[in-house]
Amino acid sequence: REDAARTLLQAAVVAGIEPPASQSETLVDYYGARRNFTWARLEESALVSPVGTPGDDDLEDYYAANPEAFTLPETKRLTYAWLSPTDLLDDVDVDAAAIEAAYTARLSEFQQEERRLVERLVFADDAAAQAALDEISAGTQSFETLVEARGLTLQDADMGDQSLSDLGEAGNAVFGANVLDVVGPLPTSLGPALFRVNGILEAQEITLDEARDELRDELAQEIARRDIARQRDDMDDLLAGGATLEELAAEGMRVAQIDWYPGVSEDIAAYAEFQTAAAQVSDGDFPEVLDLEDGGIFALRLDEVIAPRVQPLSEVEEAAASAWRQAQVAEKLSALADTLLPQIEAGTELTSLGLDAMVEEDMLRSSFLEGAPRGLIPAVFALEAGEAGQLADLEAVYVFRLDAQAGPDSADPQIAALSEALEQDIAQSMAQDIFEAYANAIQAQAGLSLNQQAINSLHSQIP
Repeated sequence: REDAARTLLQAAVVAGIEPPASQSETLVDYYGARRNFTWARLEESALVSPVGTPGDDDLEDYYAANPEAFTLPETKRLTYAWLSPTDLLDDVDVDAAAIEAAYTARLSEFQQEERRLVERLVFADDAAAQAALDEISAGTQSFETLVEARGLTLQDADMGDQSLSDLGEAGNAVFGANVLDVVGPLPTSLGPALFRVNGILEAQEITLDEARDELRDELAQEIARRDIARQRDDMDDLLAGGATLEELAAEGMRVAQIDWYPGVSEDIAAYAEFQTAAAQVSDGDFPEVLDLEDGGIFALRLDEVIAPRVQPLSEVEEAAASAWRQAQVAEKLSALADTLLPQIEAGTELTSLGLDAMVEEDMLRSSFLEGAPRGLIPAVFALEAGEAGQLADLEAVYVFRLDAQAGPDSADPQIAALSEALEQDIAQSMAQDIFEAYANAIQAQAGLSLNQQAINSLHSQIP
C-alpha cells in the first residue's frame, strides 16, 4: 500500500506538465531555418600579380614576427636501448622442413581454385523462379528490384566468393555464365534459386619455391620474438643490478638518443608503447624493460629536459618561405574579396565577375557543403538577405551572398518529428526538475539529511 501510494504521488507531481510552446518553437525555428546563397572560391590563380618568392629581408621580418610558428615545444632528450625481431633475422636459422610444414599447413592460402563472386535469390518453387528470370530477360524487372520486393537487401543475397564444389548442383551453370549474367532456376539446399555472377576470380597457385622467402621471414620473425622473450628477464636483471643502458649494447641491444616531444614519430618513436613511456618518464626514474607490439623490447632514460626554444632561421628557412608565401596569398586574396563585396551586395552576379559561382538552396545550419570550409554556413547564417561576406582558410578565400532566408519547412516530416522530440525532451527535463525540487522540499520539511557520499560508497561495494 505504501509503495502504491508513493507511485501515485510521484506520478501526480510530474503529470500534466506542458512546456511553453514558444520554447520548442524557438528551437525548431533555429534548427529548421533555411538559407539560399551564392558563393565562390578565390584561389591564387585569381590574382592579377602572382606572389613570388620572399627576399632575405622578407623572410627575416616574417620569422621575427611569428616566432611561435617556429618554436619547438619542451623536449625530452632520451637515451634508449632497443632490441627488435628484425635485428636477429640474419642470425636465425630456419629449418627447411619447418618451411615445408608451414607451406602445407597454409596450402589453401597458396593454392586456390577458380571462384565466382555470386548473389543468390531463393524461390518457393521452379515456376516462381522461372517467372522472375523471364521478367529479368524481358527487362521489366532487375535482380535488384526482385531482391527488394522480397524485403531483402543485396547484402542478404550476397554469397561472397564460391568455388565450383561450394555451389553443388548449381556449380556448372554458374561457372559457365559471364559477369552480370543471371542464371537459373538452379537447385540449392534451400530450394530453386536464381544466381547472379558479379565477378570471376582466377585460379591461384603459388609454389613452395615462390613462397619460400615469405615463409622463411615469417618463421624467422617468430623465432626471433621467442628469443627476445627469453632474453627479456636477463636484460631486466642487468638493469636492476645497476647496469647502464649503454652496457646493454654488449648484450645485442641498439643504444641511441632521441629528442622527443609529442608529434615525433620517427624510428622507435613510431611505437605507441614508446610514446607512452616517453611521455611518462621523469628525472630520476630507473630504466626498466618494456614490451613493443611487434615482440621487441626497449628501455629508456631521461637525460635532460630542453625548454621550448625558437629554431634558428637557417634550420626552418624552407618552412618560413612557404608560410610567408601562404600569408601573402591570403592577404592579397582578402584584398581582392574586399573590392568584390560591394559589387556582389549591389546585385552583380558572381559569374559576371569571372567567378565560378555555386548556388545553394534550402541549406540548414546542420547541412554539409562539399568543397567549402566548415565556417561558411555559420557565416552565411550571420548575414541578412542581400548582404555579402568573405571567409578565409589555409588555401583560399571564399566570397558569398545571402540571397534569401526562410523559416522551417512545415511540410517536411523531419521538422514535425523534431518538434515532437523537442517537446518531449523539454517536458521530461521540466518534470525531472520539478520532482527533484519537490523531493528536496519534503526532505527539508521532515528534517531528513542524507549523506550522499556514504550512500555512494556503500553502492560501490555492492557486487
